[in-house]
Amino acid sequence: PVEDPVILDAVTGSWRNAQTGATTQLEKPKATDIEGHWAQRELELMIAYRAIDVVDGKARPNQVITRGELIKMLVLAMNSGRPPIVYATANSAAFNDVMEKSAYFPYVQNALQQNLIDVGDGTFHPEGKVDREEMAELVVRALGFNSLADHSELFNVTFKDADKTKRKGQAAIAVGLGIMSLANGNFVPDRYVTRAEAASAFLRFLTARAELQEAPLRTE
Repeated sequence: PVEDPVILDAVTGSWRNAQTGATTQLEKPKATDIEGHWAQRELELMIAYRAIDVVDGKARPNQVITRGELIKMLVLAMNSGRPPIVYATANSAAFNDVMEKSAYFPYVQNALQQNLIDVGDGTFHPEGKVDREEMAELVVRALGFNSLADHSELFNVTFKDADKTKRKGQAAIAVGLGIMSLANGNFVPDRYVTRAEAASAFLRFLTARAELQEAPLRTE
């Protein structure tokens, strides 16, 4: 059984989320390609949140995640799987490539409202690939530490490729809190992020956020 209220669209015959109007289904989606995967638990949670789309029974865990998919996953993870309610108007789209009819529209608009992303030049590039440095900044912004992270001299940056990492403070926080990990001592900032890696990082993010409510971030 689904947790969100649904309605039957009499015109198309499809089920829709009663709050957002998005097309949905009565059965919770299941993926056949995550059994035994190193991130199976994390992927199952994101699938249950509908933060990962299952197409033809596959979640494609090793596929590089796009910017639109990443923002959708983070917003749903932060909201325990509940999609944001965003009321669209004729001029409500903040980005010229994520308009009201886009499946990513409510998530991108919500992320903008929460200051997780910036308008920039007005282009979001929802199909663009995401590297580890960009994901680290997104996670740190979601924690509310991005301004602090800009002062990278406050952090003990130990990864070997720090000279190749522009956002050293963000990377140091993401690694220090156990949200992201190093590869042989390297952060590898320009490596693209897979769906499984994003699911794993966001589950760790939720854990870290809960723990930070109990104890402050230490910079020494």
